[in-house]
Amino acid sequence: MKRLISFLLVVAMLFSLSPTVMATEELSNNKEEQFSFRNGILFGDTVDVVWEKEDKLIPDTTYGENNVFKGEIAGYKNASCIFFFEGENNGLSDIYYSFDKKSGMNSKESLMAAYEKLNESLVRQYGDPLGLTDGEFYIFHGRAIDIMLMDLGIFSMISKDNRYLDYDEWIIDFPSGKIKIDETAFYYTDYKGDKVYQLLVSYTPFNEEQLSDLNESKAAKQANIDNDL
Repeated sequence: MKRLISFLLVVAMLFSLSPTVMATEELSNNKEEQFSFRNGILFGDTVDVVWEKEDKLIPDTTYGENNVFKGEIAGYKNASCIFFFEGENNGLSDIYYSFDKKSGMNSKESLMAAYEKLNESLVRQYGDPLGLTDGEFYIFHGRAIDIMLMDLGIFSMISKDNRYLDYDEWIIDFPSGKIKIDETAFYYTDYKGDKVYQLLVSYTPFNEEQLSDLNESKAAKQANIDNDL
């Protein structure tokens, strides 16, 4: 497990090259060609527009945020939907769903049952995933994988009983760009010694220019490593 977590941390450092600002303005100019989800919400929508469209979940302003919604998602109660807004127009840049103990993820079995249920839905909608396994990720990834790598890394300092259980990735092509979908299932042991089970699904837009920049950055990092040996 220690080697696995160390490997994941290396992957995080080498490949967590995702741009922080997506091309939300570009997407918002092509709404008829966009990826639509949850009540017609589009990447590039402003906070006010998202609040107007999202009528199935309840805003959670416990900590003062205006981008967190809670409610029933895909049949699981008390799930969370977190929106992120960036760019000059403060448009929707990415989104992820979070399912935890409050959503019924209280064991490995319940977590993997939920993972399979959501996975089957994603396959029905978008086809088979990329099929990457054993710690290999597509060069561009969204918050689901970022959060998984971060949590496994942080809590590896507390306990050795932390691991990812499964993950899948999809690339969806649209005329206005691409959408990366990530699904992850993992658990970690917190500072109290309790296991925390997490299921995350994220959606992030990107384009060919961003992908090219990531490949160039990856090649530069690899060249630096090679030059040191």
